[in-house]
Amino acid sequence: MLDFDGEAGQETRKRLGLSPHVQTGSGGAHVYLEHPGWLVPTLNSKSKRELGARWPGLDIRADDGYAAFCGESESGPYLWLRDPQLDPLGCLPEELRAFLNLLQPPVSASTTREGHEAGAASTARIATSTLIERALKCIHEQGKGRNDTGFWLVCQVRDNGYTADEAEGVMRQYVERAPKTNTKGIVEPYTIDEALASLGSAYGSDARDPWTPREDLQPASSGRRGGGSGNGSGTTVTGTATPEEPEEPKPLPEILINNSQLRERTDQAIDAIMRQERRNPSLFMQSSRMVRVSRDEMRRPIIAQIGVTEVKEVLTQTANYYRLRKVAGEEGEYEKVPISPPRELAEQALARQTQAPFLPFPPLAAIVETPVIRPDGSILDTPGYDQVTKLYYAPAPGMGDCKVSLHPTQQEREAALALLWDTIGEFPYVSEADKANALGLLLTPILRPAIARHVPLALIDAPKQGTGKGLLSDVVSVIATGTSAAILTMSDSEEELQKAITSLLLEGSTIITIDNITGRLQSKHLDGVLTSTTWKGRILGQSKMTKVPHRATWLATGNNIRLGGDLARRCYRIRLDAKVSRPLCVKALNMRIFFPGLLSTGASW
Repeated sequence: MLDFDGEAGQETRKRLGLSPHVQTGSGGAHVYLEHPGWLVPTLNSKSKRELGARWPGLDIRADDGYAAFCGESESGPYLWLRDPQLDPLGCLPEELRAFLNLLQPPVSASTTREGHEAGAASTARIATSTLIERALKCIHEQGKGRNDTGFWLVCQVRDNGYTADEAEGVMRQYVERAPKTNTKGIVEPYTIDEALASLGSAYGSDARDPWTPREDLQPASSGRRGGGSGNGSGTTVTGTATPEEPEEPKPLPEILINNSQLRERTDQAIDAIMRQERRNPSLFMQSSRMVRVSRDEMRRPIIAQIGVTEVKEVLTQTANYYRLRKVAGEEGEYEKVPISPPRELAEQALARQTQAPFLPFPPLAAIVETPVIRPDGSILDTPGYDQVTKLYYAPAPGMGDCKVSLHPTQQEREAALALLWDTIGEFPYVSEADKANALGLLLTPILRPAIARHVPLALIDAPKQGTGKGLLSDVVSVIATGTSAAILTMSDSEEELQKAITSLLLEGSTIITIDNITGRLQSKHLDGVLTSTTWKGRILGQSKMTKVPHRATWLATGNNIRLGGDLARRCYRIRLDAKVSRPLCVKALNMRIFFPGLLSTGASW
């Protein structure tokens, strides 16, 4: 049983998306969960302090613990708020389940009863092929969910002593072999983003004692892992440890729409949504708007605004909705009739975007497709939502294994810088200052989340066409995002320019290029956006104003650009001059090759 006390506890419960079974006499909440089947100790004082620090106001009553579930205390009566049906353990986030010893059973004492048996267990590990086959068997024969099974798999890889890099290779194999349909039979591919999110969560926690089959063990050695030729026949591990099976697919909660107030049904619907969001966040708040991380037709991540239709889709995917209907000829008998989520429920959820009780989804600043540096100097390279920067990292293809040391050596820094100069060093810069500015531009998208204030616009200028201005801007964008930058065309209408800027920022664009400037570059809106951390503008096609976080890197290209207004103080120039008639040509770039160099150089800047 989970016990939530005080305001801090209620906030934690809401953040976890749990609905209370009992309201205590003091106004707290009890949530009753299924027992895992092995001994779950009630926490000692040290563990309680750590639990309270990570999940304020939360306590657990497990084996050898006790709690009142009815009656009355000095503070008041205990009230049951819903039927005493135990919630599945899967409704808790993986991190909390691991802390409370709810992920897997402890190792049996018989496993370590004798010293030689313990020694054998510590020097043997399970072949990754065995673990993958075990995971796929759980999916195909037992109907387990792909995401839960993937987390079980990566935890076993971790617990068997494999490195994170080796684990990523295992998870890529698992993604390729996992079914393309979910547990409902709907075509919904299990993605590498989901697998890498599980990897980051697993390797962010301490290793545990792994599942131990009686065969297929691979001896551990100091040599290369994962490709050993031994079959493990010389090593035997005895014991009674059993595998932590992936969880059964959790049944969707049921919501009756004609036996309660609209506000209560809305609370239930949002609680149901949060049950799924805790595992794989996709819904966020941006500029007081409910948005989701989605994909465009090219499978690139985008920030998509959610309306009534999209909310109804979320509702129907997270809960089953029913209406009670009286059974003909039966006095006082009713039956549940399945219905679609009511439109008024979606409208009520959207109303909470800007008024209490507010939606519980976290804020989203932007999407990044490559690792970036946080304000504290650490590197964001774990796929998924990052609470520190409010960024969502959706790795571009090939970027999942991009890792770099937080403290690169002098040799690594020099090699990284040499690699960057190999990338941009041969453009026809007019001076060394222009060349240095180009290096600064290349690093800016990676360092941008670590910069609290503003960054100036990079002005890539040349005397004539074909000098390489657009190519240089594409080099920066392709390395930083995997594709060309979003293009902003200057308009004679300041109002239209304001709407275009707002649209690009709402889409989460991290690099914006003003292309092919002719004549004079001057705009009050451009002046404003370059010196703002939050941009306020009119939404395209609407008469509504909105605010949006601004963390983009800005570029502009053109021939002999002239600046007006305050832009001269808000730009830095990169002047190119090929002094030949033929355009500059370079080979296509592989962003995966250059990115470690960017991170190493940025981390030591």
